[in-house]
Amino acid sequence: MTSIGVDWQDCTVINVYCAEDWFSQAGEVLIERIGPAIVNGIHWHVAHPPIKGLRFEIDVRRVGTEKVVL
Repeated sequence: MTSIGVDWQDCTVINVYCAEDWFSQAGEVLIERIGPAIVNGIHWHVAHPPIKGLRFEIDVRRVGTEKVVL
């Protein structure tokens, strides 16, 4: 994120995809690193990431308004 000039505070959506539920082991470290951006929450998906072959992925974005179609 630093290489593109953004920081955790620039994120409004944080998604984590992990093949195993390791939040109890590393979640606290991730929350500390995210800092104030945690106010928007983390969407934690215990599932294989959408990219084949990965076991962990985190994607972040910043949006003014997010609309979800159900």
